[in-house]
Amino acid sequence: MKKIYMFDFDGTVFDEYNEEFLPLLKVLKKAVDMDSVTTYIITARRNPEPVKRYLKAEGISVGVFALGDPDKKAKFIKTLLNKSTYDQAVFFDDREATVKMVRDENISNLKVYFIKDNRIFI
Repeated sequence: MKKIYMFDFDGTVFDEYNEEFLPLLKVLKKAVDMDSVTTYIITARRNPEPVKRYLKAEGISVGVFALGDPDKKAKFIKTLLNKSTYDQAVFFDDREATVKMVRDENISNLKVYFIKDNRIFI
């Protein structure tokens, strides 16, 4: 089964150490370590470099898509998944409006999770 995991977290998490990010970092690392999973970070930042530096310092190597606008994520994800052959896709985001926009796209085989206060909600 071919899977893709996509993550987006509060941009400040990539600028400074934040203990609240540790549980999510564990999920990200686990996804990266799974052989059958492609993992990406999708960020609303214009510049992906702070994200890449943070991940490199954590020993994580994944693709980073810097879209420059949080409202572009839903369309980007839909386009990405429509052009792929993934059997299952998972998206994690900590911005409720983005979660709603992605869910409203009704993308088949996509599970969307909302992250708040170190908890993951379906």
